[in-house]
Amino acid sequence: MAGAPGTCRWRQRACSRTCPVLGDDRDYLYDLLFVGTAWPNRVASLNAILATLSRDLRVKLALPWNTFIGPPALDDPGLVTDWRSGNRDFARLANRSRVVLTLPRVFSASDPNQAQGSTPPPRLFETALAGGFQVVISPEPEIRDYYEPDAEIALCADDAAGARIIAEMLDRPAARIAAARAARARTRAEHLYDHRVAEIFETAGGPHRRARPAERPAARTVLMVSHNRTGYRDGGGVEIYQDALVGLAPDYAILFLFPVLHDGRWSLRLEGRGLGQTIECGEIGLPKLTDPHVEGVFERILFEQRVDLVHIHHLLHLPLSLPLVARACGVPVIYHLHDHHLICERWLLLDHAGRFCDVVNRGRDQCDACLIASSNYPPGAKARRDGFVSLLVRAVDRFITSTPATGAYLRAFYPEIEADRVVEIAMLAPVEPTPIVPMLRPERDDGPRLTVAVVGNFASHKGGDEIVELMRICEEYRIHFKVFGRVDAHHAGRLRGIAPDRITLSGPYEPHAIHGLLSGCDVSLHLSTWPETYVIALTEAWQAGLVPVATALGALAERVTDGVDGFLVPPHDSGAVRARLLDLYYDPARLARMRNAVQAKRFPTVAAHLEAVRRVYDGLVAARPCPHDRVPDRLRVTFDLSLAEMGLRVNAPSWVSRDIHWDGTYAAALGATGRARPATPLLDDLPASDRALPAVVLPLTHATLAFARDGLRLDDREIANPGGHDLVLRHLAVKGWLHRLDAAPAARTYLRFTGPSRTAYAVLQPDDRPDVADSLGDPGAARSGFTGTIDVAGLAFGPHTLDLVQAGRDGLLVAQGFGQVFAGGATEGALVRFAREATPPGAVPGPALLDLRQNLPEAGGVLLAAPGDLWGIAGRIEGAASDLPLSLWLRGADGTAWRARIASGAAGDGTFRLVAALTGLEPGRYDIALHGGDGVHPGAVPRRLEIVAGPGRYRLDRTMPPAFRRHFIKRLKRAPAIERAERVNLTGLGGSIACRGWAFARGLGDVLCTLAVWNDAAGRPQVCVSARLARPEVAAHLGTAQALGSGFELAVPRAALQAGGVRVFQCYRRRTVEFTGFAAALQRAVG
Repeated sequence: MAGAPGTCRWRQRACSRTCPVLGDDRDYLYDLLFVGTAWPNRVASLNAILATLSRDLRVKLALPWNTFIGPPALDDPGLVTDWRSGNRDFARLANRSRVVLTLPRVFSASDPNQAQGSTPPPRLFETALAGGFQVVISPEPEIRDYYEPDAEIALCADDAAGARIIAEMLDRPAARIAAARAARARTRAEHLYDHRVAEIFETAGGPHRRARPAERPAARTVLMVSHNRTGYRDGGGVEIYQDALVGLAPDYAILFLFPVLHDGRWSLRLEGRGLGQTIECGEIGLPKLTDPHVEGVFERILFEQRVDLVHIHHLLHLPLSLPLVARACGVPVIYHLHDHHLICERWLLLDHAGRFCDVVNRGRDQCDACLIASSNYPPGAKARRDGFVSLLVRAVDRFITSTPATGAYLRAFYPEIEADRVVEIAMLAPVEPTPIVPMLRPERDDGPRLTVAVVGNFASHKGGDEIVELMRICEEYRIHFKVFGRVDAHHAGRLRGIAPDRITLSGPYEPHAIHGLLSGCDVSLHLSTWPETYVIALTEAWQAGLVPVATALGALAERVTDGVDGFLVPPHDSGAVRARLLDLYYDPARLARMRNAVQAKRFPTVAAHLEAVRRVYDGLVAARPCPHDRVPDRLRVTFDLSLAEMGLRVNAPSWVSRDIHWDGTYAAALGATGRARPATPLLDDLPASDRALPAVVLPLTHATLAFARDGLRLDDREIANPGGHDLVLRHLAVKGWLHRLDAAPAARTYLRFTGPSRTAYAVLQPDDRPDVADSLGDPGAARSGFTGTIDVAGLAFGPHTLDLVQAGRDGLLVAQGFGQVFAGGATEGALVRFAREATPPGAVPGPALLDLRQNLPEAGGVLLAAPGDLWGIAGRIEGAASDLPLSLWLRGADGTAWRARIASGAAGDGTFRLVAALTGLEPGRYDIALHGGDGVHPGAVPRRLEIVAGPGRYRLDRTMPPAFRRHFIKRLKRAPAIERAERVNLTGLGGSIACRGWAFARGLGDVLCTLAVWNDAAGRPQVCVSARLARPEVAAHLGTAQALGSGFELAVPRAALQAGGVRVFQCYRRRTVEFTGFAAALQRAVG
C-alpha cells in the first residue's frame, strides 16, 4: 500500500527471482502444478478440474491446511498434498511444470455480504517470472490490467473452462512456451520490485489517481529468418539470441523461418505463434541467388501471416533474393550482422588455409583462388555473388551490428550502404549476471595454480587447434583447463590425449547455468581465428569475474582493453597465450587487480537490449506500415512475384554457375514453375494419326497397368494430396510414369481434360525412367516416364477430370482416373479479395441464383477451406441487369463481416464469376450471403463456410450433418480402404489418429458425406465430418460416377479408438451406412 494522507493504493506483489523458460517440452517434470492453502473453494475447484482431465497426467499438488479448515477432501486419495514449499522451491517447481494453476482465495470465515478483495495474488507474478505457463481461474477483470489473456496467460471464468484450457494447452507446447516467455518478459518489464519501489516513491510525493495500464495495440508480427533454430542442428549464439527476442512480446509476435536439412534434401520450417509447418524444397544444391519456389513460399508467408517486419539473422542455405522479395512486398527488412555472410559465402572470412583473408584491406584478387581451392567454384563466381548482394543490401532498411567495426567493415566492402542505415546495439547475454562472490585463492606450499575456462563451441575457427597446443606446452605448470561447450569430433580425439588432471570436459551447458559453472575459474580463453562480431561467451566470462585472453581480431579487439580487463594476443599464437597465462600464474596480485577491473564493468541488460531492438522495430513499422487487408491491390493470389517483375535478371539460379540463360529459356532455367521448357498449349483434339488408332479404355488401377504420379503442381502450389477441388488459374505441371504390362511401350503420352463444355488434350514430354525399368524388370518401362507444364488459362470455369492417353504401335490407351482439378477460367476482372467491412445489409429476399458452380469441398452442408485457399464461384441471377452491383459476404461468429465485390459479366444476363483468396480470415465458421442491389440471393451454395487451421480436410462438430439419416442404417461388416494413417496432436482432440482413404456402397446414389462419431470424456457426442473428396480413380475402377465423392479424411482420438467407441458412417441420398470394420482397420494401419 502506498499513498498520500487520505489515500490508499494497491501495488502488485513484485518478485525478484528469475528462471528461464524451458524451450523443450521434454524437459518439464510435471503436467500440472498447484501450490496454495487448502481453502474449501480451491479444493472444490481441484476436484472439478481433475475429474475431467486424463488420469495419466503428472500432477503436483501442495495443499497445506490447519485445524480450522481441516485436511483437503480430494476425490483422488492417492495424491500427496501435505507438504510445504518455500519461495525458491516454488519457483523451481513452476519452471519445470507445463501448466501452473492459479486459483482464487475465498476465506472460510469471510462474510459473503462484505466486499472482497479483487487484487491478483502474489503467485500470479511469481509464477510468470519463474517461467511457468499459468491457467488463472478468476472472475475478476482486474487481472487483465497486468497480463494479456491468451497471449501471456490463460484467464478462465470457471472450473470447466479451466479444465478445457489445461487439456488444450498440454497438447500445444509451442503456444504454451511462447505464452510463458511473453508473461516472463512482461513481468521483467513492469512487475519487478524495482518498478514497485519506484512507483511507491513517486506516489508518496503527492496524491495521484491510479493510472490504469493503457490499451495495448495489437501485436505486430516479426518474421525471423535464419539458418537454424535451437533443437535442430548444432548451433551457438545466433540460435540462443533468436529465442531471446521472443521477449519482445506482447508488442511483437515472433515467427521463425529456417531451413531443415535431411538426407540430401531440405525444407523450410515455419514455427511460432502455435504454428508448425514444413514445406519441402527439394534437393540441396549449389548456393543460390534465386529460387522461385522458395520465393513463392516466402511471399505467401508474408501475406498469410500478416508479417510487419522481416528480421534476417542469416541467409545460409537460403536464396539471397529473400530481402528483395520482402522489399517488393512492402515489408521492412532488418539484417543482423552475426558474421560476414554478405561479404562472402565463407562467412567467417577464413581462406582455404584457415587464415583470415581480410578481403576489405587486401582486395579481392585472391577470392577466385580461395573458392577454387576450398569449394572448386569456377573463376568469376565471387564477382557474380558480389554484384547481386550489392543489390540486396539496397533492399535492407537497417543493419544491426553489435560493435562499430563490424558495420564499418561491411560498409567498406559495400560503400552503397549509408551510415544511417547501420545501427549499433550491443549484443545481450541471454542470462542476467549473478553477483560475483570473491573467492580467496588458497595458499599452497607447492606453488601457484591457475584455472582456465574455455567457453563455447570447441572448434577450429574458435581456436581449437591453438588451445590443444597450449594445453601441451603448459604441462609443466599447475594450470588446469575446464572446457564448457560442444567439442568437435576432431578435437575430442586430440583432447583425450591430455592428462586427466590437466583438463575437465563439462560438455554442452544451458546458458542460465554458465555463471555457476565458471565459479572457481580465473581466466577465460577466446582465441577465435576469424573477426568475431561480438562473442557472447566473452560477456559471460566477464560477468563471472574472469580475466579473458583473446585474439586481437574483430570484436574481441574492440571490446578487450589489453592489460586492463584482459589480454590481446595475435591469432594462431599459442606461445603468446602461454606468456599471458604465466604472467597471471606468477603474479596473483595482478590477477586480483584485473579481476577487480572486470567486476567494475557494466553490460547491457536483457531488458535494455530488447528495448533498443524494439525502438528500431517501432521506427520501421511506423515509417513503412504494412497495410495488410486495407490495400486490395497488395494481394497476389498466386504468390509468384519474380525477379524479372522486380526489374532484375541473373544469368542462372546459382552464382556458382557460369551458364547464361536468356530469353525463351530464362524462366525455365530459373525454375519459375519447375518446367524445363515453355508451357504446352491445349489442343482441341488428338493428332489425326493418333485419333485413328483403335482405343481401349481402362481405369488406372487395372491389373495390366503400372502407374505412379510423382508430382502435381498448380500454379505455384505443390499438391501433395489432391482432393479434386484444387483451383488452377494458369499452369498445371505434372510428372510421373505409366506402363502397360501387356503391350509395347507407348510412343506418345497426352493429358486429357474433360470439363463441363470441352474436352482438351496436352502433349506430355517423355522422361527416361531407368528406375522404373529396374523395379518392373522390363527394359521397355524405361520409356514410361512423362513430364510437362500446361497452359490451362483457356479452360472453362468448372471441374475437369484428368486422364492419361498413350499412343503406340498397339493402339490408343485411355487410362482413366488420373485426377481432377477446378479451372478458374479467364481471370481478367475476376480476381478479388475479401476486405473487412461493416455489418452487411439486412436479409431482403432477391431473385434466385441459377447455374451455381464453386470449387470448395463440402463437409455435411458446410464448405471447407484452409487459410489462403482460392475460392472460385460463378452463377447467374435470374432476371438481373448487367450493371447490378454484387457482393459476396462472409460473417463470422463474432459478428465481423468480410466483403468481396463481384464484377458483372459481360453478357448482360446477370452472370457473375470471381476467384477470391481467403487470406486474412481467421479459422472459424462464417455465414455466406450474396448481396445485390435488390436483396439477398438464395441459391444452391451452402450457407456456411468453415476455415480450418490444420492440414486435414475435415471439421469437428457436436451435431450430425443434415444428410445423416438415423432410421434404417445399413451396417456393413467391411472396412473402408485406409491408405494413410498417422498419430497427431490436435487442438480440441489431443492425441489422435488422422487417416485418409475411401469408401463406397453401391446402389444408394451419390456419396454425400463421411463422418466419424464418438463420445468425449463428458459423455457428449463428438462428430468429425470429412470433406467430400473427389476420387476419379475410384470411380473409374468401380465403373460408376456415383463413387466420385467417395474420398475422405478423418481424425479420431486415440483414447476413443482404443476403447472401441468410434463409429464411421457414410451418408447417401437414399440411406446411411455404417462401416463396422473401421476401428480395427485403422488400428492395423497405424500399427
